Amino acid sequence: MKQEYLIAILSTLISCVLALIFLLVSDALSPKRATPLDLQVVRLEKKQPAFLQGVFRESDYRETGLLVLDPIVGVRGRPQLPAVHGFGPHDILGFRNRALPRSPDIIAVGDSQTYGNNALSHESWPKRLQEHGLEVYSAAVGGWSPLHYVEVVRHLSYLAPTEFIVAVYTGNDALEAFRLAYTVEYWKGFREEGINGERLLEGLKMKPDEREYTLQSGGTVKLTPARRLLSNASDSVAVQQGHKIIKRALSEIFEITQQYEIGLRVVVIPTKEYAFRNVVTQDQMLKSHIESEQFWIKSIVNGLDGLGVPNVTIDLSKDPSRYYPPDRDGHPLPAGYQEIARQISVSPKDYLLEDGYYRVTLSASEEWYLILRSGKLHRIASEKLIESGGLSEDQFTEVPYKRIARYPLESVVRREVDLVGLL
Repeated sequence: MKQEYLIAILSTLISCVLALIFLLVSDALSPKRATPLDLQVVRLEKKQPAFLQGVFRESDYRETGLLVLDPIVGVRGRPQLPAVHGFGPHDILGFRNRALPRSPDIIAVGDSQTYGNNALSHESWPKRLQEHGLEVYSAAVGGWSPLHYVEVVRHLSYLAPTEFIVAVYTGNDALEAFRLAYTVEYWKGFREEGINGERLLEGLKMKPDEREYTLQSGGTVKLTPARRLLSNASDSVAVQQGHKIIKRALSEIFEITQQYEIGLRVVVIPTKEYAFRNVVTQDQMLKSHIESEQFWIKSIVNGLDGLGVPNVTIDLSKDPSRYYPPDRDGHPLPAGYQEIARQISVSPKDYLLEDGYYRVTLSASEEWYLILRSGKLHRIASEKLIESGGLSEDQFTEVPYKRIARYPLESVVRREVDLVGLL
């Protein structure tokens, strides 16, 4: 009896094994069918949060201040901040814009000098550039530096702007870059062996300072030369390392823009103290700061020239009392931001397409033939229609998709009569 049971169990096991082998062989030999994308399942991991959870972080919307903490850039703008107390409005990414554009002409990257402290959103220098008919996206947060900008440029390149304009502020960028590199593990690759970042940062703490200076034309202005010298002292190891980091960060930004075929321009914004250097009687502290800042401005510009990156150093020394407040605040007034925008000097023809005929290659098998009229696109439905309308393919200028992405598609031309009406 036991023997019969054993034989039955053994037969069942053999049958199961043979069936499994058959299924595996059949699956291997049968033609594969791709699972539809909407039926595929992505495992939820900490490294890849669900889409909506990644965009709408509950912790961000519980914050009540201007900034939120971030594990990579330290702090970033609070998303969807309304326009209150001279700050905002912020878009969904936490930058000072009303909305996220599809493909802006310019993305301006910087710190509070670019964000526009002391001014309303439309008075900041990035938004002043929009007066030329351009779409300019501001990606700036107070306390950031060129090292922060590496991460920003890397990700915002997906918006396919025509150009990035990156602002370097000589007032504190060196120390902000040094602090980020030596306190956030993500950036440890920018550290130099043998440098005790924690000890150096501890020695950089100081109380706010201000000194009142008499203007040659009458009146006074308050400046903070000791604080600015702390961020510019040429004999400071932290400042020296900070500028090495800035130089490398700008080089990486340049490589990123080259990879995505995006233009790059760098704007160097000196300090308020530097702007007032010719109209106040300098004491030794201010004199030392000015000499150090001049040294680092030249160093930054030489590095950019070596890379072949176009750059401009802003000069607000012609009328500093008009461009800056008389108190210790080192941020420009609206008139100062307007002058910065003027000196950056953008021309619409460098970004906008003129009315005409354009061709965009979307893939090896698909091309679009487009007519641009008054800022609106009209796509010609077929190449045959081009010929019947009296045009030739040679009349269409090849442009990358990002150059036409900013223009709305007004119509798809399917009839010769409609095509003739656009010629």
